[in-house]
Amino acid sequence: AIPTWYVSEMAGRHVTVVLSGDGGDELFGGYTRYRPDPRVQSFDRLSAGVGRAVAAAAWRALPHGVRGKNFLRHVARDAQGRYIDSVTFFHEDERQALLSRDLRRALTSWNSEAYFGRALGRLGHLPPEAQLMAFDFETYLPEDCLVKVDRMSMAHSIESRVPLLDHVVVEFAASLPAAMKMPGGRLKHLLKELAFSLLPRRVLPRPKQGFSVPIGHWFRGELRDAFGDILGSPLTRQRGYFDHAFVDRLLREHLDGKRDHSWRLWQLLVFELWHRQYVDAHARAA
Repeated sequence: AIPTWYVSEMAGRHVTVVLSGDGGDELFGGYTRYRPDPRVQSFDRLSAGVGRAVAAAAWRALPHGVRGKNFLRHVARDAQGRYIDSVTFFHEDERQALLSRDLRRALTSWNSEAYFGRALGRLGHLPPEAQLMAFDFETYLPEDCLVKVDRMSMAHSIESRVPLLDHVVVEFAASLPAAMKMPGGRLKHLLKELAFSLLPRRVLPRPKQGFSVPIGHWFRGELRDAFGDILGSPLTRQRGYFDHAFVDRLLREHLDGKRDHSWRLWQLLVFELWHRQYVDAHARAA
């Protein structure tokens, strides 16, 4: 949202309508998570079918932070479970350590991984890669990408249009087999071939480049104290949502360079700032 806010600000100085490429990844196979991970493929090939059970027992036995635990948890799952694992910031065991006892007790009937597993299961009639594209199209695209672009563009009074989400394009893309969209694992193959007549050839082989901010650098750099002060403040700690020792551990491991907890810490930070701006403010007004 932050870089999109700035690029919208720049665009708003010159135009009132912009075109967005949102939908291209979900419709035409643009995310690396749609391709099999070579390490996971090697594990499946070498384990001869018994590896998942062994990996499941091993990752549950290992304590938090041990190198290799995340990989074992990932390969212990089936294809759908591996996808959910790859897009999850706090996994099952980490949530148990993160949440306070009272909050864990209140959430006993809710399991986000089971929820998304049921949503993926509804797409089980599709080939594996097509399942993931359709799932992202129904969840990640409307609930993240489109919301972000719409809000950040409207903040600068410009309209964002999404030509790739024209219903004719969507219906056409849905009719194509995933193998045609990603032959040999080449991401967004069809769009790249079409773009050869429009862009310099040297541009298209470049690897996919995200549009995000350097959160990890911020946490260890000029905003280090600000993040620590907010997450470690008495106001934050008294809410009773999280286990303070686990949050402190995440901060310490990240700041010491032992682990990259950028996105986990970012989630906790944004949640606390949201709480202050809306929940606390509403309580004061009442």
